[in-house]
Parts: sequence; structure tokens; C-alpha cells
Amino acid sequence: MSPIISSLYGSSWWSLLVRGIIASVIGIIAISAPTGTLAVIIALLGLLILIAGIAGTIGGLVFWKSAGRPTLVLIPSVLGIIVGLIAILSPQTTARILIYLIAIWAIVYGVSEISKALKLRRDLTGEWIQLFVGIIAIVFGIVLVVKPITAGALAVALAGFLLLVLGIFWIVMAIRTKRWHGWQTWED
Repeated sequence: MSPIISSLYGSSWWSLLVRGIIASVIGIIAISAPTGTLAVIIALLGLLILIAGIAGTIGGLVFWKSAGRPTLVLIPSVLGIIVGLIAILSPQTTARILIYLIAIWAIVYGVSEISKALKLRRDLTGEWIQLFVGIIAIVFGIVLVVKPITAGALAVALAGFLLLVLGIFWIVMAIRTKRWHGWQTWED
């Protein structure tokens, strides 16, 4: 495994696993009940975004020196903390504003994932999944901006799909990173 993967994820493989499990569970819930209350879905999505933001910030700060460009991790992570808190604290009154904030987060996050996938393409097979997640996140953000009111059901289904794919990707990356770190430590 490459030094780039190690510097981006390193010993914080557990944060990828936590994000992956939560994203997968919320994705399955969103796909199976797209007509559920929007406030609950926004609060759950806010919880995921908050946890992903906290985990990403911790990971970015832990590998500040070795990562070289921690801004790829820190910018969407800090934005995720802000958006997540707003979603959890006031899902009903800020639904309209929150849709735009989630759209902005999704676009920023998508650009970040595409950027990381392009950096990892020489060192990692399967980086197309990360690229795909980035593209889906950007599409999700654009749909929310263009049709904020009527995009409710589509947004729930698309968010569920995105979260399921993203969760699977994070779980796979956590396992691969943990294995690589375990092998490297064992060999030293």
C-alpha cells in the first residue's frame, strides 16, 4: 500500500470503519423508507455528517505533518461538523436552509473525494469507487440546489444510495488500511 494511503488514513482506520457502518445503516433506512418524515431523515443525515466531520477532523489533525495537504480532509470535515450540528439541533425549522447546506456540503465533499481518488489512482485498485462516490455526491448536491422542494423523495433515495455506497467504501478502506498497517508493523 502506498505512503499516500497511509498519510490520508494511517492508524485512524477505525474512523473509516465507524463512518462506514453508520453510513450503511442510514443508507439502508433511507432507501427502505423514502417517504418517512423528512425531519428524522435530516437529523439522521446530520448525525452521520457530524460524526464523519469529527472523525475526518481528528484524522486530518493526527496526520497533519505526514499528510502534506490535510486541507483535503479538514475542509469538508469542519463543514460537516457545522452542517451536522444544525441538522441535529433544529431539523424542522431549518429544513429549507439545511437542504442548501447539505447541497453545498455534498458538492464540496464530492470534489474532495474525486481529488483524493485521482491522487490514489496510481497506488490503489478500486479507486473508481471513491471517484463514483464523489460524482454521486456532486449530483446529489446539484439536485438539491435546483429542485429543493420537489427533490424530497428523490433526495432521500439518492442520499440512501450514496450513503450505502459510501459506507461500503469506508468499510473496505478501513479493512485494507488496518491490514496494511498490521502487516507493516509486523514486518518492522
